[in-house]
Amino acid sequence: MSTAPVLRQLAEAFNAGDWPKLRQMVSDDVVVVDIASGSEISTGADAFVRGDQNWRNAFSDFAVEILAVVGDSTHAAGDFILRGTHTGPMPTPWGEVAATGRKVELPFAMFCEVADGKVTVIRDHYNPTLAMSQIGVEPTAI
Repeated sequence: MSTAPVLRQLAEAFNAGDWPKLRQMVSDDVVVVDIASGSEISTGADAFVRGDQNWRNAFSDFAVEILAVVGDSTHAAGDFILRGTHTGPMPTPWGEVAATGRKVELPFAMFCEVADGKVTVIRDHYNPTLAMSQIGVEPTAI
């Protein structure tokens, strides 16, 4: 059975701002590896949801477009684009970035491990330099 529908459901829950559903879809001890930030790791469902809420707070109109998802019985991968307007403070590993009002279009990929219908590991790949340049911030200036 394919786990690909799990990624579609995660994207739909994010787009809807349905934080309880998002939390329900990951294991209590989910591990999130943010490859773009130098492999920053967070652990736990609450930390995962908080991270997604940070994106939503920084980009209130953010929406995830699903380009493709694939999966087997224990893994799922997806190709996505996030689009939105930078309307609120954005926490980054380099410091907080104040709202700029600029638009962002950020391609990203997720590679996940899935057990018992819940995501247990997420490896998130995106280009932080692209995101920063789109909002008019040089990463070295943060």
